[in-house]
Amino acid sequence: MRIYQQELLAMANCKAGRDLLCIDDLGLPIVGIAKNYVRYYLGQTPDDRPEFVSAFRIGAKYANVIRYRWDAFCSYMRYFQANSGLEHLPISPLAKYCRSICATTTTVYPDPNVESTTVDGRSQKDDSTDWAVSHDALTGSAASDTENAQYITVYKDAGSPNPGYQITRFFDLYDTSSITDTDTISAATRALYITSVSDQDDDAQGYVSTYATTPASNTAITTADYDQIGTTVQSDNLDLSSISTGAFNTWTLNAAGLASIDKTGVTKFGGREGHDAENSVITGVGAKENSIAFRTADYTGTTSDPVLTVTHAAAATSTAYRLLILGVG
Repeated sequence: MRIYQQELLAMANCKAGRDLLCIDDLGLPIVGIAKNYVRYYLGQTPDDRPEFVSAFRIGAKYANVIRYRWDAFCSYMRYFQANSGLEHLPISPLAKYCRSICATTTTVYPDPNVESTTVDGRSQKDDSTDWAVSHDALTGSAASDTENAQYITVYKDAGSPNPGYQITRFFDLYDTSSITDTDTISAATRALYITSVSDQDDDAQGYVSTYATTPASNTAITTADYDQIGTTVQSDNLDLSSISTGAFNTWTLNAAGLASIDKTGVTKFGGREGHDAENSVITGVGAKENSIAFRTADYTGTTSDPVLTVTHAAAATSTAYRLLILGVG
């Protein structure tokens, strides 16, 4: 029953499934099923910990119900396997399910101008005829953190005999100090509202991804911050050809990205285009530009601001559970 726990839970949390499995409906979410008990979620305690109640039966009641109603059970199981979208990960299904219903989602945004805690903005290097000079510069040639639109770009002009290059890197900072320091972060996403895309060098480096940043200030981006962006990828890559305009596009943070979230202060991310991240020069004849443009926290309203969404929960402890025996038979 543990192997298919997540499908069983989906089945047990609908009326037809409870009837099939002969489970008492207590009006509570069911978060665990074993051969001789069902566990229900009661809610949160005053100190914000999850609380559960388990109903035990003599013998292997629920295993026997499945055995005696095997054909009907298999029909239901095929449905929930096809429609639940749940993965068998190397973690207890019960722990995974309980963690999901007890988790908190924290959503944060950079400050608009005038910034008090966080910032979003760009630092860029313009018009060098040598790729290495543009890419490896310690200081940029321009910066901005007050515009209502920003961009991430690698651009090669059509200059002769040598092209010029522009590289623009974006910095987006978030106040994540509201997350309890002892919480476990299980997932996070970072999203930008994209207004335009250019994909003129559609190769393996034609993508944008997330990186950790270390600007000198939490409330300003300057030319001196140009080299203060990492090279370790903190999320999945979004291929430029797959990016939608007039909509939010989302990067899902990987383990490195989750580790970069600061539960006691400011989380500092940023974006760079793949040629910049991999130090791979754009080649070919003529001008080529790979870029995205997007709205910032300075755009009117708050519905299109850069956004970081973090899912986290308190670490499970033995005192977080209360076990009540409701009866036998």
